[in-house]
Amino acid sequence: MCEFKILLKTLEGKSIAAKDIIRIIRRGKSLLLVDVLGSNTLVNDSIVDRVDVSNEEVELLSHPLIGSFLEVIEASLQYKRGEKTKEELEKIWSEFKSEGDKLIDGL
Repeated sequence: MCEFKILLKTLEGKSIAAKDIIRIIRRGKSLLLVDVLGSNTLVNDSIVDRVDVSNEEVELLSHPLIGSFLEVIEASLQYKRGEKTKEELEKIWSEFKSEGDKLIDGL
């Protein structure tokens, strides 16, 4: 069985987030990392950027906008399934754009 070392890339650089991970599950805006003993580590606002099976590494890209982007995608799927209204989707989209605008304004 492959157990992965999880590397986290952020604006500050790269670090090890967890070791001996056998499962990665998205939970809303976060990724749940489960190790061989069943212990959990929650990593917020991240997506899988690279999987290297030969080196048993998974690299996550972490940024404050990623979690909000995942909310937009999930809301759009829920809208298509009739589980969210257009107004709810527009509100989530507006919040995402607002966070992006703050990021740009802060440069």
